[in-house]
Amino acid sequence: MPSLNNARSVLAVRDPDASVAFFQEKLGLTIDFSVDGWCFLSRDGFGLMPGHCPDEVPASKTGDHSYFAYVAVDSITKEDIHFV
Repeated sequence: MPSLNNARSVLAVRDPDASVAFFQEKLGLTIDFSVDGWCFLSRDGFGLMPGHCPDEVPASKTGDHSYFAYVAVDSITKEDIHFV
């Protein structure tokens, strides 16, 4: 079977500029490239694709727990944690 080399998570965001700034500042992701309505960010083996969806109901308001991603890290402190 072929190797699975990378994983990317897709997020629907209402404010792409604020979302990209958050992921850059808080998680150290860099912009690989962007196209109309999408930005492709990455760091190490982790990729994130926030897509502009201005009318999407935020996951925190749906009561649905199916919007999440797990990221394995080397170490983390309480100061590193920031909930959105």
